[in-house]
Amino acid sequence: MGQLDTKTIAQMILPRWGNWDVGDQTSLSSSPSSSHINSIESYNKADITIAFYSGDHGDGGPFDRPLGQLAHTFEAPTGMFHFDSDENWEVEGELLKLPSRVVTSVDLESVAVHEIEHLLGLGHSTYKQFVMYATLSTLARKILLKRDDITGIQSIYGGNTKTTIPNLPPIVVAPFCLPFFMVVVALVNNIFL
Repeated sequence: MGQLDTKTIAQMILPRWGNWDVGDQTSLSSSPSSSHINSIESYNKADITIAFYSGDHGDGGPFDRPLGQLAHTFEAPTGMFHFDSDENWEVEGELLKLPSRVVTSVDLESVAVHEIEHLLGLGHSTYKQFVMYATLSTLARKILLKRDDITGIQSIYGGNTKTTIPNLPPIVVAPFCLPFFMVVVALVNNIFL
């Protein structure tokens, strides 16, 4: 089974021409831990599609420039998840491409976890330490789910009856958040998702 490492992601963000590669889809279906995953042979039939794009890519949310809009998602049934391929993405401390001038980089996994939670239906949190907080400082890494993230998902999809979650202050969702589309702005080393 492949690994999501620097080399793989660097290959993924290269511009694509024509159709996406379709393999035999056997690695997922043969894994006992992923037996609930249905393999498909068409990118267009997937419930969630993940892609790297640059500039205007036809969904009404064009990417702008590095440290502008990093990524955006559209909830089901659309299920689109787009990264800006012009960003200086970092995975496990390594840059995925070597731009002519590196001002700063953004942790790919942190943005992915945040956007996946939007795909699942969550809005932003008012607690800075949570994945769903509306900003991410450059060079920051935020991938561990906190109580806010877990209870939000459980309120939508049901909870795990074997897990105990400590009581924390109530979750307050900022009224300016739109759950179906996110815009990102960078100001003074803070990225607003």
